[in-house]
Amino acid sequence: RLKQIGAIIESPDVGRYLEGLTLRLFPELQGALKIEVVAHPSANAFSLGGEGIYVHSGLFLRVHNEAELAAILAHEGAHLWHQHEQKNDKEARRNEIEADRTARERLRAAGIPIGPGADLFQRLLLERKTLGFSRREAVSTHPALDDRVRRWAEATDADEPHWEDPSGWSQRLSSVRELGLQQLLNRQDYARVVLLLDDENLRMIGSARDLALAYALQIRNLSGDRVRAEAIYARLIRREQAPPEAFSGQARLFLRSGRLREARTAFGRYLERSNAPRGRRWAEHYLAWLELQTAS
Repeated sequence: RLKQIGAIIESPDVGRYLEGLTLRLFPELQGALKIEVVAHPSANAFSLGGEGIYVHSGLFLRVHNEAELAAILAHEGAHLWHQHEQKNDKEARRNEIEADRTARERLRAAGIPIGPGADLFQRLLLERKTLGFSRREAVSTHPALDDRVRRWAEATDADEPHWEDPSGWSQRLSSVRELGLQQLLNRQDYARVVLLLDDENLRMIGSARDLALAYALQIRNLSGDRVRAEAIYARLIRREQAPPEAFSGQARLFLRSGRLREARTAFGRYLERSNAPRGRRWAEHYLAWLELQTAS
């Protein structure tokens, strides 16, 4: 049904990578494992008995390293391995606790530390306390996050192995990360965009991260937001290969601040660099208006 409504992201490379990481934890699932990415900005993943594991695109925005991602996949893989069935809420929550316990055992056996999983759940807890959660997350049978954080933290060993991410792991996920980010922007969830992208660990997304953060700050418009947004645009523009969107974002910021001559210059610089038809039409419209306003 998810494929029928277009919710599944067709990304074979991402699917193969996720399956490979999960099989490292559950080699006995070889030949029976399928992982799909669902186009949804929430921080969620789930498994369906006999069908596989489904990971929301928004979850990839929350993970900072491969060990954190492995903790999620270990939990969902445990559901498949145990062949859990959710007949009622009480049984479902008992299954969730068992899946977490098995996940930690498999992570240890694979030489992956438990601590990063605790770190991820701690950040998810902070996000929910700060901004709330979506209806889909609210009805989830996953354990209460505060209890989950406590259990994972208690299970973390003081002498855990140091974790080094394999080269290129983040680049494998760049497409689904950018999709999750765009979905949050489409929902105008600017406070969540700022909360997530303010984290230095998400610099791995590159200019898409900076552009989205600047735009969200500009629209949210709390005290100091526009100053921060202007600094981000200026930093992007100083790059040798500055993205055209940095100039259009800067122009919008100047326009909102009443700095019409600066906005006019920025729109002109955008038109010099962009071939996007829709963006050019929009910029040309405002540039014509600004030329009239600043003619005197």
